[in-house]
Amino acid sequence: MKVPTAADVRTALARLPRRLLWSPCVEAPWLAREGRGTVWLKIETLQPTHSFKVRGAMNAVAGVLEGGGAPRLVTASAGNHGAALAWAARQRGVPLVVFTPRGAPAAKLARVSGEGADLRAVAADYDEAERLALAFARETGARYVSPYNDPLVIAGAGTIGLEIAEQVPDVSEVVVPLGGGGLLSGIAIAVRDVRPGCRLVGAEASASPAFTTALAAGAITPFEVGATLADGLAGGFTLAARRWNHRRRWRCDCILA
Repeated sequence: MKVPTAADVRTALARLPRRLLWSPCVEAPWLAREGRGTVWLKIETLQPTHSFKVRGAMNAVAGVLEGGGAPRLVTASAGNHGAALAWAARQRGVPLVVFTPRGAPAAKLARVSGEGADLRAVAADYDEAERLALAFARETGARYVSPYNDPLVIAGAGTIGLEIAEQVPDVSEVVVPLGGGGLLSGIAIAVRDVRPGCRLVGAEASASPAFTTALAAGAITPFEVGATLADGLAGGFTLAARRWNHRRRWRCDCILA
């Protein structure tokens, strides 16, 4: 997989429609009281599918079409990425198949099917959904779009980092939710380019400590995924080596939350 660059993030910024860009940074004094300095929240829930995922999804669809890519896309998702890619694919008239766990939140599944994607909620868990999606891509020639490992998705997520650096010019630390690692990788690529001294921290759900476990062991290590309200962050290391290497390359710390 090609590792995205700061130039790729800027290309993504130019590709994304205006309605997806410049979500507000809102000061959060109640959080500042828990620590030191000023705390800002980047409000990505105002996006069309209510998460940051739509940035990477739209960049992926645009990039695939610009490159003369496959006429059909396929992905695996716990919900948010599938909904975002379904929205982006519908905007550009691209057929999409989405494999999800059977137990994924009903509201998220409804968003996927509501955008016209071919929803296949047949997997026992996310890892099986990913295996099914990859097999479908091999068998049909559809282009697989990973929620966390696709360079176009990572670059699209990185546009958040460029916005943060401009909206909060004196930013010294950026804390990023850490699930598959795509968001942290993208933001790290962007922030390291424009604010090289900024500290980057991935906040990982304590019930799904994939990166924290790997950091402690010095290598990718199996672990048990527990139940968590942060269901979008839960999962294992099914295509782990690449996202693990991203984390090391961009010198990001990890904490459990």
